[in-house]
Amino acid sequence: MNIEKLKVATKNPKALVEEIIEKMDSKSIRSWKYEDDLLYHQGVQYKEHINFSYNIIDEKSIIEFTLHSDGNSFAESKAWHLFESMLQRHFSDIVEIIK
Repeated sequence: MNIEKLKVATKNPKALVEEIIEKMDSKSIRSWKYEDDLLYHQGVQYKEHINFSYNIIDEKSIIEFTLHSDGNSFAESKAWHLFESMLQRHFSDIVEIIK
């Protein structure tokens, strides 16, 4: 997939990251996990192949998510769809995905 970064606009970027992690901890978001500053899908076909880091750009109210991959073409082909779906499902009222 050609997309390497995804920008998400939200009123409070730091609060959004905290809420994503909180929902993962409470199992509201079941298929995603985090470790340090990385988010990853826990499916076996993805877990060891892709993850997302993030950079908060406070002055623009944007979070920039970056895909990291080991080159597994199957995992890469599904990564952005899975990630965007999670954001839309759980945070559609507070995020805008910038294409």
